[in-house]
Amino acid sequence: MLVKAYVHRIVIVCSSEVIAEHRRSYEREATIYDPRHYLALLEHKSRALDQAAPLASWQLPECFAQLRRLLEARLRKHAAREYIQVLRLLETRQTSSRGRVGRFTATCRKRRRLELNE
Repeated sequence: MLVKAYVHRIVIVCSSEVIAEHRRSYEREATIYDPRHYLALLEHKSRALDQAAPLASWQLPECFAQLRRLLEARLRKHAAREYIQVLRLLETRQTSSRGRVGRFTATCRKRRRLELNE
C-alpha cells in the first residue's frame, strides 16, 4: 500500500489501483468524512443511521429525504436498511442515482395522490 500526499488531496494506492482519494485539510485536528465509506457498515447496523457522525453534514437533494419518508411510512422498522441500500448506489453512481431517486419519489407522490383521491 502506498499513500501519496499532494497539495490538495491524499491518494491511497494498492497494487497500482487507487483505492481511496480524499481532499486534504491543513486545519489542526480536523476530521474529514466521506459518508460513502460508512454505508456498508451502516447496512449491518441500520439503527445507527440517525446517529452516524459521517452522515451528519452530508448534503443530499430533497428527493432523498422524501424517499426516506416514503420508506418509513410503508416499511416501518425495515425502512432504514432499505434507505441505506439506496444510498449505497451513490458509492458508484453519484449523479445518475440522484436523478433516479428524484423520478422515483415523484412517481410515488403521484400514485399516493391517486390512492387518496379514489
